[in-house]
Amino acid sequence: MSRTTEAQALFKAALDNPADEVARLVFADWLEDGGTAADAAWARYVRLGTVAHHGAMRPQERTDRRALAARDVTTTMELPFDEFVPQSVGLLQLLPAPNITVRLAGVTVPVPVASQVWEWVAQGMELLPVDWSGWHASGVGKVWTERTLIVASADPRRLLAAVERDEVEFAKAAVYCVRAYPDELAGAIDRSYARLREETTVRTLLLGFPTGWQLNNTGPFARIDVPPVVRLVQGILGDAINRQSRMVRMAPESHGSLVSMRDLQGWREWNVIPWWLQNDVIAYLRELAGLPELVGVRPPFETGLVRFEQRGQPYEFLIEITDTPTGPDVTIHVTG
Repeated sequence: MSRTTEAQALFKAALDNPADEVARLVFADWLEDGGTAADAAWARYVRLGTVAHHGAMRPQERTDRRALAARDVTTTMELPFDEFVPQSVGLLQLLPAPNITVRLAGVTVPVPVASQVWEWVAQGMELLPVDWSGWHASGVGKVWTERTLIVASADPRRLLAAVERDEVEFAKAAVYCVRAYPDELAGAIDRSYARLREETTVRTLLLGFPTGWQLNNTGPFARIDVPPVVRLVQGILGDAINRQSRMVRMAPESHGSLVSMRDLQGWREWNVIPWWLQNDVIAYLRELAGLPELVGVRPPFETGLVRFEQRGQPYEFLIEITDTPTGPDVTIHVTG
């Protein structure tokens, strides 16, 4: 058996059994026998990823030593997204993440994965989440040892340096950054977050709409001809009436506006309006309240009256819009 064939067999045995530390240690021993500095560094990297070699080292010390060994590992691997994801755990045990290139041509990552990173972070930092430990469909039999997020970047080391400087944080997860080609990455980011926006908008509408506005036999909504923003505002006002709420709050947050309703039992969270819809929702409320068109700086406080009819019964809502550093804060009083 040639050395190359032997290496491939040992690597595959360790890759196919990520929970088997013995297979990885056998591979590390074989690397060390090779005698080259690169193979010795690779062997240290693999060993430091096993419990058997943790010893008395503190977690941070182990992480630092493994990162140091990773710098001298010269072996690289390139594979399609669909092949990487099912074996991502095993691959990261055997190779430093920046040494792995994931091909993203035509790829749209699943919504549960894309949702782990805000779109503005993904676009601004030019990265895409490709796998995470909470996505159970990402591979049969995968065993995650920590809360983990795997992202793809055209420049993994720059991104990880930003993480170390606390310039960006990913849901308190251990972050591994694989490599991707810039043009494939840009396309995958656009496709993945377009799907996320679409599905989140539909989910917001479906979960938030009051009885009588949800699924029927003629289409996804009883008023399919009405624009989504109009349907969403009608859903909020209509559900406030159904719940006998006296007040509705739309509080700005980094990912959108958190909608809460206050009834006799107190405040209850209703849903979240995604950030790409919140400005349109507020603009439509301003239009309903007869507020003047905004020109230049937003006024610190606005108020207006909205008349709304449900099942032939007229209702009135007092709309208050307060400008805050994080965005417009909207309070809606059900006055009658």
